[in-house]
Amino acid sequence: MVMEIMNLPVKYRKVIYFFYYEELTIKDIANVIDVKQNTIKSFYI
Repeated sequence: MVMEIMNLPVKYRKVIYFFYYEELTIKDIANVIDVKQNTIKSFYI
């Protein structure tokens, strides 16, 4: 699974990393990468 994640574009890898490894909320991730929460919900997770 790690190899599949590493093959993703960086913008997706960052969200996966923050969500699953840093355990940030969607709200926090949105603030960190400067996108709306709904964008993360619909495109990233």
